[in-house]
Amino acid sequence: MKPLLDIQNLSINFATDEGLVHAVNDVSLQVQAGEAIAIVGESGAGKSQIFQSVMGLLTPNATATGRVDFKSNRILNKPSSVLNQLRGKHISMIFQDPMTSLNPYLRVGKQLIEVLQTHQKISTKEAQDKSMAMLHAVKLRNPEHCFKQYPHELSGGMRQRICIAMALLCEPDLLIADEPTTALDVTVQAGIMDLLKELHASKQMAIVFITHDLPLALNFCERIVVMYAGRIVETGSTQDILYASQHPYTRALLAASPQHSLNELGRFHAIDGMPPDPLIPLTHCAFKNRCNYANKQCEQQPDLLAKDDGHQLACFNPITKVL
Repeated sequence: MKPLLDIQNLSINFATDEGLVHAVNDVSLQVQAGEAIAIVGESGAGKSQIFQSVMGLLTPNATATGRVDFKSNRILNKPSSVLNQLRGKHISMIFQDPMTSLNPYLRVGKQLIEVLQTHQKISTKEAQDKSMAMLHAVKLRNPEHCFKQYPHELSGGMRQRICIAMALLCEPDLLIADEPTTALDVTVQAGIMDLLKELHASKQMAIVFITHDLPLALNFCERIVVMYAGRIVETGSTQDILYASQHPYTRALLAASPQHSLNELGRFHAIDGMPPDPLIPLTHCAFKNRCNYANKQCEQQPDLLAKDDGHQLACFNPITKVL
């Protein structure tokens, strides 16, 4: 079966005054119809840039090479006239900051209606009814009141639910959720994740969940893609990553989460060191200088190799001890 989204050998560079920033390096991944996957890694890993290239939202100083197919159609670097036929209708994106995603000068209802009338030839009344139904679907309290409000009059959690409603209005085949709970408190975060789970189950849409929070992804997605310094270092099913991850970086991410125990000093585990400078092209394993298992072989770059069970790993010294 052909994947819904097929990314092959994608590399993204940014031209800056300091030099060429190598943000994404030869990434290949696929998303099947109806699948929920997570792209996990620290800030700067290249997670968001991959899907900004899918949406055609990279900044003008970016160069993207490789191939991106959506429903078997090439879309990488296509003009807005082509991508506008996909964005919102077939592919939607929820961004980290709902305040910057919503127009501060327009009432919420006006923005929702505009999305529907842009992609569907329907009357204002029908668009209003569909918008109100979606606000109820994302479980906003008093959606009739929210419909008439400006974004700044609502809380962060309410704005994020409105952004989710906006992304779902046209029932897209693929929803990209880019750190949708980062700015929210823990209680609101849990509510948003429960909502995404429920919508994924009821709408049968594919969801890509971009996050730095590996435990959050483990509770939501069927498959995990772990990225480090612009490369995929490990992929596998949720169960594989939770109980049988083998890359030292994946293990370090799991250990550094608040859900795990404190270290001997009574502090949360942290990953020592810093990610490599993206201005400098790498010839060795990107995690080498932060890894307790590194040896001379790590002076080379490991390939991402697939095992019989579908697990993929880019490491010369995998950890085989089961968690």
